[in-house]
Amino acid sequence: MESVVGFAVIIAVLTSLIGHEIVALTGNDWVDVRVDGWKQTPYRPPSENTKLTHRLYTEGGVCTCSDLHVPGAIHGPFSDKFKPRRDHEMEKYSAETITEEEPIVSCRMLSPISYAGGGITVEPLGSVKVVGLIIDKEAFSETKEQQYKLNIRSTMEFGDLAVYSRDVGENVHFEGNNTKTLNISFTNSPSSIHSLNAMLASLVYHSTFYDINIRDILEVKLLDFNVLVHVHVLRRPRPKLYNLSLTDDITQKVTVVTKTFERYECIERLVDSVNKYYPGMTIVIADDSETPQQILGSNVKQFIMPYKEGWFAGRNLALSQVKTKYFVWVDDDFIFTENTKLENFIEKFKDSRVSLDLIGGFFEDVNGTKYILSVFFKNIEINAGDEDGDCMLRNRGFQRNVEEYPECMIVDLVTNFFMAKTQISKEVGFDPEFERVGHTEHFIDGFGKLRVASCKDVFIIHKSDKNNIKYKKFRRGGESSHISRYYGHEQYILFKNNLKCYRLG
Repeated sequence: MESVVGFAVIIAVLTSLIGHEIVALTGNDWVDVRVDGWKQTPYRPPSENTKLTHRLYTEGGVCTCSDLHVPGAIHGPFSDKFKPRRDHEMEKYSAETITEEEPIVSCRMLSPISYAGGGITVEPLGSVKVVGLIIDKEAFSETKEQQYKLNIRSTMEFGDLAVYSRDVGENVHFEGNNTKTLNISFTNSPSSIHSLNAMLASLVYHSTFYDINIRDILEVKLLDFNVLVHVHVLRRPRPKLYNLSLTDDITQKVTVVTKTFERYECIERLVDSVNKYYPGMTIVIADDSETPQQILGSNVKQFIMPYKEGWFAGRNLALSQVKTKYFVWVDDDFIFTENTKLENFIEKFKDSRVSLDLIGGFFEDVNGTKYILSVFFKNIEINAGDEDGDCMLRNRGFQRNVEEYPECMIVDLVTNFFMAKTQISKEVGFDPEFERVGHTEHFIDGFGKLRVASCKDVFIIHKSDKNNIKYKKFRRGGESSHISRYYGHEQYILFKNNLKCYRLG
């Protein structure tokens, strides 16, 4: 309904787009052809020209905004007015997330200590064996018998260390059991080292500081060697399981979700089309029209919002009411057809060979002509910047083929017609700041969280309401929104995502 330009274009305009090859496919016919850059051939690495273009984005390893010799308007720079506040927020964000990052563990060569640098995970206030810690007896084979000291300590002091081995020889002694620091003395005799390794095999880390996601570092010292063993204290989330029907009734697995504003003729047409092909499937509608009208249907759940509350606020409200494992997002001016085969989406979600969270479809017109354009599937690229932020590029194209499904490509962004897994989509959400215009913004929020594909085997009609003057007034921001009053759309995106510029190609 209120998506970005390019995703809300009407089908009549599609045929006039310059530079796009349009393949007309009527009925159920399908041919393997090249359609605007999408060719069903194996994925190829970037060409030298592509690599050269990418080099233009950076200067000395830092992305720049002034020399982007590529199509599309550049949005930026970020306003100095907001920079101090963003710097403060970014500093807090970095401090909160640094302990969650997977550490880089360097296992040094020629060390007498074998150890597991990572992979040791424990529940908060729980216990776990510190596996893999072994002293190499060969490292002491050519020295005279003497005493050595091994020190193990919790550097972050998030836990205690304890050994439970009963096989402690005469020449092995320890102190500090069940404390933050464990000191062990031993000789270099084979029997002493054997006893030492038996003791280390029983070494246990007890979490003593409650936090759901922190990392402790165990420092192990022997002679001049110093190694680090990482322990991840993690409260594992509980699974969110859906009690799906054992039958193949798709209406029990999928909910249709939409947002409407001043377009009751469109939304009623959409509801009729859903009921024609999927009778009984729940339809959730968020409605912020000025004078709400009841949308009839036993399977319709209409939620009335404050007048002109906004595009993404409505998407959030509608999504919050979904009880099924999957949902289909559609704009209110879409129409289901015999080619809106939701089962094709489900097939891919259920396939254990592929792991997808969101799958987008394509459009057709009332005559059954299908439109497959590169404007409907895009990638998002983030280039590293500096203290002023990073650079973001939205480009047409795809990341790779889905080998199991030649009709699908892995992408970062799809159209406003998609099916998604409910739980992960609720976690990403829709930022209610975007009251009038927004689409790419949701996929930016899902960057690194959502596995997205675009598949050309599910189609829907987009029949725009051209004569709705009131809707058009709000659609393009004619009425001011919170963003336009306080930030400006562009500056809000730069602030929120720590960017100094972005290009929407």
